[in-house]
Amino acid sequence: MRNKIVLKEPRTTSKELQASLASIKVSVHDSTIRKRLGENGIHGRVPRQKKPLLSKKNIAAHLQFAKDHVDKPEEYWRNVLWMGETKIEHFGLNEQRYIWRKKTLHSSIRTLSHL
Repeated sequence: MRNKIVLKEPRTTSKELQASLASIKVSVHDSTIRKRLGENGIHGRVPRQKKPLLSKKNIAAHLQFAKDHVDKPEEYWRNVLWMGETKIEHFGLNEQRYIWRKKTLHSSIRTLSHL
C-alpha cells in the first residue's frame, strides 16, 4: 500500500511515511520503512541536479569576457587567482533530498557501465 505512495510521489521521505503510518496508529521506525521499500525493489536515489538558470545578461557577460580574453597568453593565466566554486540554489531547500525509484534495466546498465 505505501509502495503506491512513493511511486506516485517519489520525493516522499521515510519520515513522512512514518508520520502517515502513525496517523493510522502504526508505529514503525523510518529505517524499517526504507528496508521494506528496498526489499520491494524501490531504492532511494539522489536526484539529478538542475543546472542554474542564466539570464540573458549573464550569458552576454560571459561571452564578452571570453571575447576579451581569448588572445591572452598562457603566462597571463598563470597569474590569475581562481576562486573555488560557489553553490547557488535558485529553487528548493539547501539540503540533500532523496527520491524513491524502482530499479530498472536502464539504471542497472548505467551502474554497470561505471564499474
